[in-house]
Amino acid sequence: MKRVVALLILLTSHAAISQQLDLGINFVNVDSLNVRELPNSNSKVVGKKIFRQGVDVLEYQGDWAKINFYNEGKMSMKWISTSYLVKTRPDNKKNKYELNAIKEQIPRSSNEKAGYFLLYTEVVNGNFITLHERTSSTSTGYTKTEFNCNTKQYRVLGYTERHIENIYFDDTPTNWAYSKQGSSKYDLINYVCSTKR
Repeated sequence: MKRVVALLILLTSHAAISQQLDLGINFVNVDSLNVRELPNSNSKVVGKKIFRQGVDVLEYQGDWAKINFYNEGKMSMKWISTSYLVKTRPDNKKNKYELNAIKEQIPRSSNEKAGYFLLYTEVVNGNFITLHERTSSTSTGYTKTEFNCNTKQYRVLGYTERHIENIYFDDTPTNWAYSKQGSSKYDLINYVCSTKR
């Protein structure tokens, strides 16, 4: 009798998973998903799958999915948890810069031809943290800056030319400095301090 009940539970859970997921392509719905050698959480991790990545599911075993896994040019069968799979590709997550995006042109005191746009502001410990875009005819760059409106000191927290939806700053912050009249930092600080506080 216990075996029959266990078999029914197993079949019911497999049927529930099968109703939500299909064999074939499903998608990862977590930032990083471990790929394991065997279908259990104590098994060796042999790789990772990332958010929105498609995986080719060959079969289900309980809460685990057997997938085709390519590593160093070789294909093998490995396992991932079905808890982090969905049938349709999830929407891209928006970062805080996109969710709170503004796009205000920063007036320039010099005759530089590039456009400067304030995209994001927040106040942390009395200082402004901003993200601004510099757009020229040849490139677009994003600078994350921290500054104090009272002292007019600033430091650059990072710079990237990646699009705002993929923005990531891996720079070490610069030392604190005073902005110079006519510079883009001077114009940024004056604009934000006069309009945002």
